[in-house]
Amino acid sequence: MARLSHEEIELSSASPSQSTTDNSPSLSYYEPRRSRNATSTSSAPPPSSSSTSEATQPSSSIEPEDRYGNKLPLPSSSSSNPSPSLTIPLKRSRFKKLIDSTGGPRAGPRPLPVAAPLLTFAYTFHRSSSSFKPDVWLTRIWTSKLKRYGRRNPWKKGFMLGVFLCAWIVAFAFLVRQNSFLSRTEPSLGDGVSVLGCTSTFWSGNDGCGFDGGNCLSSGSLTFRCPGGCATQLIYNPRAIGNLLPDLVPLVIGGGEQPPIYRADSFICASAVHAGLISSANGGCGILNLLSDSTTPSISNTTYPSTDTPFSSIPFPTTFPNAFSFTPCKGYNCKDLRWQILGFHIGMAVFLGLFLDPPPLVWFWTLACLGFWNTILVTDQRDNPPIVSDAFEDFLPFLFVAYFFWRVAGRFTIPSFLSSAPIEAVIFSLGGFIPGMLLNIVSIKIPIDTLTDGAFEGDALGWVVGLIVAIVILVFVQIWWMWRTGWFRFYACWTVACGLVIVVLSQLPDLTFRLHHYIFAIMFVPALGFATRPSLALQFLLLGICCNGIGKFGFESILQTVAELQRDAALDTSIPTFITNSSTWGNFTDGAFVNSSLQWNAIPSELASSWNGFSLLVDDVERYVGSGTNSSFSALSPLFPHFFRLAYQLDGTSGGFTKAATYFPNGSWVDPLPGGT
Repeated sequence: MARLSHEEIELSSASPSQSTTDNSPSLSYYEPRRSRNATSTSSAPPPSSSSTSEATQPSSSIEPEDRYGNKLPLPSSSSSNPSPSLTIPLKRSRFKKLIDSTGGPRAGPRPLPVAAPLLTFAYTFHRSSSSFKPDVWLTRIWTSKLKRYGRRNPWKKGFMLGVFLCAWIVAFAFLVRQNSFLSRTEPSLGDGVSVLGCTSTFWSGNDGCGFDGGNCLSSGSLTFRCPGGCATQLIYNPRAIGNLLPDLVPLVIGGGEQPPIYRADSFICASAVHAGLISSANGGCGILNLLSDSTTPSISNTTYPSTDTPFSSIPFPTTFPNAFSFTPCKGYNCKDLRWQILGFHIGMAVFLGLFLDPPPLVWFWTLACLGFWNTILVTDQRDNPPIVSDAFEDFLPFLFVAYFFWRVAGRFTIPSFLSSAPIEAVIFSLGGFIPGMLLNIVSIKIPIDTLTDGAFEGDALGWVVGLIVAIVILVFVQIWWMWRTGWFRFYACWTVACGLVIVVLSQLPDLTFRLHHYIFAIMFVPALGFATRPSLALQFLLLGICCNGIGKFGFESILQTVAELQRDAALDTSIPTFITNSSTWGNFTDGAFVNSSLQWNAIPSELASSWNGFSLLVDDVERYVGSGTNSSFSALSPLFPHFFRLAYQLDGTSGGFTKAATYFPNGSWVDPLPGGT
């Protein structure tokens, strides 16, 4: 169909009934491209036969189209005997033609076309070729009959759906109960089984455990349960371990002995996987034995990384006041059931979508609620075991967010596929929703949390490049559909407005703009309100991402302070300097070493109002707090290397620490590198 490159002015002479009152010709304007408020094809009255025969023919080649390319009828004259009209083309400037071409055809109403099934299996039998369309077959033998039954007995069909959904909810509740609240072991120690998370540990970083580690030192044994997937739990900021700064690795320190012994600040569950006690995929139970150098002198022995497991631990070749080892035990209900529960959900969702003919609204809300509760109770828990009261606190606001998804996108897409192509609707819906809901698992190779230059190590660069390429392709696909349906200008204007808001927010003082992934999903889902397969899959992908973000972190603010984003990263503060260095250090004998001391510079006068003391870490344990400028080596063994890090303090609160200055047993000294930890 040819498009107009000009506007038309239609001049119509007065009808005979009007000639007695007005002898001048009537002037009316006809715009062939429909406005956004135009009525749909089904509601537009067809032109009368008389007007069709008497109307001029040039306009027949310029019939307007709706959003999906369907022909719309030309407006007919209100007079019963319209007079012949004269069409005069009105030329437009090249600039206006360019603007009109970039906008695409004028957006019409939003009808919901019936999607033609594409899933086809071709086969040859006895030299005759044929094809099989599962969607058409399922619709003919089952869905159409169920629809007729629902029209005759609407209450019975609604009751059937209600019973199915209630049974689904009850079964899910029992699975969650078994997965998180019924674990036990033989033997059982203390108060039962401690349910741990993947980042559970006994020791805090830097000076978090206080002087000599007094706030964290402990002993004894306990039974514990770990979830699955802890071997892939990484640290996302450099962590000072002696003179090393590991990053983007599991925090597992030691484990080179037999039996393996781990430093107390190691992730317990990742260490249990490293020791071979539990499975990385399914988790498990065990007994943890806390050790100290007063009860187990062998803890002072040098530890080296193990290479017998899928990942290597971090070496720490000196003493530490606390450590732990493991003892196997017999466990009940210790296996992480996340994958079994996910399979149960997929099976129930497939049955619902294919055999119960759910209304589009029921299908959408079922998956939305499923994603929220499965995230917060099973796949990405906030606490271990999950606290259900916290989940209900965010559930009501989440429902408003889900309604926004339905209002701006879902209602324009889901009905087109669920009625005529249920198999494709289920495939595209679940194919986008499940990866989005499991974002914490599928994106483990992509350092989304810290997209910095140092984060692109190993396979991360390839994953990030692939993600960017996929996003660019999908963006251009959606832009093409916007242009084709005439909605490009509409979305472009809103995109510019949204960009201006982000610019304003990012410039607010003392605040950092943080695009959480649930906010990212909310921002981009309005651009997916088209009855296409990519739009359907992307809608549910963003819905799953939103469920994952809100379920795990709640409604975190789009603006956050530096302190809120700090977590365990190095503090950006002034750091002190050592007087002792490689040029003033001598090769002392054993006796000379223990009689020596470490010295550092006093607080500069310009910083005296900000700091009033020092904190010294020796081998990652706070060993000195005060306003002095030296510390003795008398308590240190010259047979092991030692690592020293220093920070300013203000009323007991430390700033950023220096990187490690290192003493080696051969008597050499290595100055700390620039920067803080």
